[in-house]
Amino acid sequence: MGKFRILMTLHLPLLVIIVGGCQNVQVENDGSPLAKLIQKMLPEDPTQKRQRLLQNLSSPDADLRREGVLMLGEGEPASWDVTREILALMSKGDTEPQVRAAAVQVHSKLDQSETLSEVLNRAARDRSPLVRRECIEALRDRNDEESMEVLLSLLAHDPEGSLRAEAAVALAHYRYRKAVLGLAAALDDDEFAVLYRSRQSLGKLTGKDFEYDRSEWENWIYSADDPFTLK
Repeated sequence: MGKFRILMTLHLPLLVIIVGGCQNVQVENDGSPLAKLIQKMLPEDPTQKRQRLLQNLSSPDADLRREGVLMLGEGEPASWDVTREILALMSKGDTEPQVRAAAVQVHSKLDQSETLSEVLNRAARDRSPLVRRECIEALRDRNDEESMEVLLSLLAHDPEGSLRAEAAVALAHYRYRKAVLGLAAALDDDEFAVLYRSRQSLGKLTGKDFEYDRSEWENWIYSADDPFTLK
């Protein structure tokens, strides 16, 4: 009787657990902290997970939509064909920059197709610096001419000095003469961070250092048979 009184006093939620790999688990949750903790510990049914994903993606709460976008990059949803289409839509059409940035981030990890190129080209022109920063990060290792053109445009025209500097860092991965010329042109930038990062990337690509002298860099680049031969 003593144990019975203690249990009645605690008012714990009723837990009905059918053992067998936790295949069928139900929790009657009365809102107590213990019930919520147990609910989190139990394996989630795939149908419930898909429902939660749908609820998050369609939520008016931007934080939940962002959580939904991140969920698309994990487990089974990452393999769905429709996932890329959803991410492309979210990166373009969501009203909140943190959601668009998350969509760019997840899409770049899952997809290297032409669809991603379109997403990144659009993200590079996004009104939010947060989205453009995510775009630069995604472009860092693509190393193709189309991606180089996007980075060069960001380096030359982005209104945020910090993002122009990040574009200069990303271009250190692009062994193209046009990339080197773009970095040399950036040595006329008004922001010292852009000058410094451009000089660093030029050094990594060429093995040379003409400091911040744009004309000297350009004269050497045009005269060098192979500006990427480290000497």
